[in-house]
Parts: sequence; C-alpha cells; structure tokens
Amino acid sequence: MLGGGDVKICIPLSGETWDVLSERIQAVKSASPDIIEWRIDSLAGSIQKADAAGILRKIRNEAGDIPVLCTLRTAAEGGDCSIDGDAYRAFYKELCEAGTPDAIDVEICSKPCAAAEIIAEAHGRNIPVIGSCHNFQATPQASVILKTLKTMAAAGADIVKMAVYPHSEADVDAVFDAAAQYRSMEDHRPFILISMGEAGKRTRIEALQAGTAMCFATAGGVSSAPGQIPADELRRIWNEKNGNAGDL
Repeated sequence: MLGGGDVKICIPLSGETWDVLSERIQAVKSASPDIIEWRIDSLAGSIQKADAAGILRKIRNEAGDIPVLCTLRTAAEGGDCSIDGDAYRAFYKELCEAGTPDAIDVEICSKPCAAAEIIAEAHGRNIPVIGSCHNFQATPQASVILKTLKTMAAAGADIVKMAVYPHSEADVDAVFDAAAQYRSMEDHRPFILISMGEAGKRTRIEALQAGTAMCFATAGGVSSAPGQIPADELRRIWNEKNGNAGDL
C-alpha cells in the first residue's frame, strides 16, 4: 500500500538477458526492498520480440512476496527503448494479459493516447498504475509540476510520479513546494516527486517530509536514474533524520 504516510523503497532491476537479471535480482533482494521495479527497456534486442511475460513470471518467482512494478521506459523519457505510441500500447496490453504484473508504470505526458488505453486495460485486470512524467533537461515551476500531477490523476493513474532535473537549489525548492501544494489537496493521489542528480538528492533524503509515497534506491551499484542512493545508506540516513522512518 502506497501513500499511507510512510515511504516505501523501490529498487530497480535491469539486465540485458534473463541470465543477467537472475544474478542481479539476488543483490536486489538482499537489500530488502518494499518493491522491485523491472526496467523492461534494459533488455537487449527488440522489445516486441522479447518474451517479457515469461521473464516476468521468472522474476516474480524469484522475488517471492516482493511486488514487481513493470516499467518500459522509452527514450522520450530517458529510457533505453525507442518505440512509437502504438507499439508501446500493444506491448503493455499484451503484458497485462499474459504476465499480470503487480503494477505498471505508464508514461502519460509523452504518450497520452496510448496511456488512456493501457490504464483502462490495467484497471480491467485490477493492476495499479503509476502515471509518470520525466524531464531530464530542467525543472518547471511548482505550478506546472502541480498541474502535471493533476493531469495524470485525471487520466486515471492510481499513483502520480514526476521526475525533473535541477539547475539550482531554487529548482529543488520548487519540487518541495509542489509536493506541499499537492498534498494539501483533499483529493490528491499518492505521489512520487523526484529532483534528479546530485543537487536533487535532498528530495530522496527528505522524502518523508515531502510526503512522497515511494523512493527509488540502488543495490549492487546499478542505478536507473541520476542521484539514486544505495538502499542501506538511504535507510541509515532516514533513521538518523526521522527516528523509525528508516525501518518502514
């Protein structure tokens, strides 16, 4: 359950083949994440030809009771997969039909039409959806971040996520400002707000204060975005800052 007042730790899992994934998942599990994010775009070769549903079943078997979030991050939002909206839609619909992920991440800002159909398909199968939007160039004003979160919620996302890139402390402050404004809304969804890179680490360290539902961390030295902190170090920092918050 996300958004209950604590912060869950999600560790990304990436690899070009199942053999690589099966090795890395052990390091991920040893870090005791609340959620594992399988970055499907890390697979080598054509995503459309990959047996994603089959690999997902293997990952879930290895993950045990840890939920698996499935993410196909495209090049448009900083990922390793270059496919158009139609292919993106078809891939997720097939994965939901065959693999039954515990949750999926859908790019709403860059693929609104495809996202609408994917969200409908996922909800028809009781699969929660994280609606996401990434900006690797800059940080919009707090009002723009807030509007984006509202747009993703209106599109049907169960959890809304936005990651932006800061060029100053003021940019990081804008993320905290947007978080405070969104959290004050009576009908807000659980949200994830991230300022990436070294300058933005404060949004990860102070995730509890910001009201963020989930924080991405690393295990085994593999990260999926700039600024991610090793899970054990993040828990230690949270414990020092927030008492028992690091044990959540």
